[in-house]
Amino acid sequence: MAERVGMARNITEEYLNTVANCKIADKPLLEARDILNALIGTRIHAETNIKNTRVILLNTWYRNDPWFQDTCVALARNLPESERLPLHWALLMVAYPVFFDLCTIIGGMLEYRDEVGATQIKERIFETWGARTTLLHAMSKNLQTMKDMRILRPLTRNGTYEPIRHVVDDKNIVCVLVAAILKCSAHEYMTWEQIVHHPAMFPFEIEHVTQADVAACNQLLLERMGDDVVIRLHG
Repeated sequence: MAERVGMARNITEEYLNTVANCKIADKPLLEARDILNALIGTRIHAETNIKNTRVILLNTWYRNDPWFQDTCVALARNLPESERLPLHWALLMVAYPVFFDLCTIIGGMLEYRDEVGATQIKERIFETWGARTTLLHAMSKNLQTMKDMRILRPLTRNGTYEPIRHVVDDKNIVCVLVAAILKCSAHEYMTWEQIVHHPAMFPFEIEHVTQADVAACNQLLLERMGDDVVIRLHG
């Protein structure tokens, strides 16, 4: 667990696509900063909140782990904005451990029910991160982010949500998601089944992609361990 929450502003899919477009176009960070300031400023007027939102976006697509960042940029070049969601998701998990833990908690709850409640989610994240004021504030922003990213759909009962599922059938995108789960989890290696059914993968249904497909990813290694084949990050 990281000490600092970091992700304490809600991020929309429009914001994420804008910063991704800046990176794809090879715009320098300072130019991307100005573009984001202008966009965010149309909805938020407090300078501090504009800055904090911008920092999250730049940390996701400009200051992230080099392999994940470069790979996601290369893939995003050939994708319509509507199909970039798994890339945004992977980059946010890698950049912000609190986001990964939140995804894991929500996915774990959804294994036993069809909907989740904000109160129960907050209780579980407090068990992992400790009950602190910054985290309480961040949780409502993170849940708003999941709504804005087409991941959670609010139900009629206040504070309850159901998941919105997205099919992923591109082997290269699946490789990024697999690598992100391995990097963010506490496990050095996992089986294919453990990864694709990991709670943090709850928004995504993997179709037409198998363990054999991810073997071609240069960031992943497949090894035999007893009767199982396990997957680990290269290096």
